[in-house]
Amino acid sequence: MAIPFVGIALFTILAKKWKYIALSAFCLFTAFFILKFTTIGNSNSAIRRMRTAFNIEDASFQVRIENQKALKAYMKEAPFGIGIGVQPSDISVQNKFYFVSTCASDSDLVYIWMRLGVVGLTIYLILQFIIYAYGAYIILFKIKNEEIRGLLTGLLCGCAGLLVASYANQVSLQFPNGLLSFTCLTLVFLGPYLDKQYSKEHGCK
Repeated sequence: MAIPFVGIALFTILAKKWKYIALSAFCLFTAFFILKFTTIGNSNSAIRRMRTAFNIEDASFQVRIENQKALKAYMKEAPFGIGIGVQPSDISVQNKFYFVSTCASDSDLVYIWMRLGVVGLTIYLILQFIIYAYGAYIILFKIKNEEIRGLLTGLLCGCAGLLVASYANQVSLQFPNGLLSFTCLTLVFLGPYLDKQYSKEHGCK
């Protein structure tokens, strides 16, 4: 659910057009209200599943919280994590971090936290913020052609949705999502060059 909600929200900001911002805000609020405060469409299994994303009492969500609480007690002593690629067979069962190696990482961010610790997770999030902030800057101020801006906006917004969704699921780094995501971000950073080439080919000013 984070992918469409975050993606559309970012798209409206990058569009720089108030009518799109107002329309999108109305659609997002309506969808949120229906899923959060009503039972409309509950006969449909897909809608029921979507509705759980807004329910903090959901059993699956509560299990995730309990797992993270248990991990936090161990990770306090491992600020740099247990290491990338470490498997349960690499750690003695007598080692207190054996539990960490066997604990299911229910999301990309939890996986990074386990493997690289709070230091690695913090660096990762800072780098992601810089990447997306600069990508948005390129789209807002460096791209002149509407056609190129529209395509790059769609790519950046989709990647942003995947990043936020990685808080609850392993989606942004798993194959092929990780490859596609970083390819899309590369195209966004190549935006000024693509914009110039498009202008040259089509005789735009």
